[in-house]
Amino acid sequence: MSSKKESESQLPTVYDYGNHAGRGYEGTSGDDYAIPFLSLLQQMSPECGQSEGAIEGAKAGMFLNSVTKELYDGKKGIIFVPCATQHVFIEWRPREAGGGIVGRHGVESPSVAKARSAAVNYGSYKTDSGNDLIETFYMFGYMLENSEDTVPGSMIVVPFTSTKIKKYRQVMQTLRTFRGRPPLFANRLRITSVLEKNNKGNFFNVELRPLNGGVGESLIPPMINGAQNPLLLAGETLMEQVVQGTATISGETSHEDRTQQIPF
Repeated sequence: MSSKKESESQLPTVYDYGNHAGRGYEGTSGDDYAIPFLSLLQQMSPECGQSEGAIEGAKAGMFLNSVTKELYDGKKGIIFVPCATQHVFIEWRPREAGGGIVGRHGVESPSVAKARSAAVNYGSYKTDSGNDLIETFYMFGYMLENSEDTVPGSMIVVPFTSTKIKKYRQVMQTLRTFRGRPPLFANRLRITSVLEKNNKGNFFNVELRPLNGGVGESLIPPMINGAQNPLLLAGETLMEQVVQGTATISGETSHEDRTQQIPF
């Protein structure tokens, strides 16, 4: 068991910089704080093939950092601290027209309302120009190396579209209704991949569960040795960046469910 002195040595030193606090960042924007997203590889993902874009060791069911290209074992998963969420509709240009993101629309956007009312099939939305509108939930957070970490790891965004949305809503309902209403960034989750199937075939989906079995057992304590827990401070900071729009997503260049051919 670690001693109190060892635990305290893990806490980051905080200095008072007085009038210099925060200086030097005046010329930055949201692009300077872009966060990679966590992609779930499928059998048809280009990273798993032999063509351009393939990554050595990449297999279906693994997770991929969109910027660093680091791979994570899907069965072992990652430890993730969720800090903020966004619900948007992403407008994607069709692949035959060059692909790529055209823009992001809020849930109450007139473009979204019009596409929804004109849709023949639920979840299949088109703009007047023929672009796809994909309902997307983003979960912003950071990873931990292990369950005992007191220092936050890499920031990451987990996207939920199509078949993943149900998983997102399930875990959010579990966290939101827990007694005492702890903040979202007080939770620790383990995200893994699971093989599922529907009438269109097999595919990998995400699974999100409290790290230590239950929400209460997985919560980040508010204090460590009489000081505010740095994990909570990091979570609150990231939440504020997302709310203020200074935290954006990097590496999202293609619609994951389309390019990886996930059965809808």
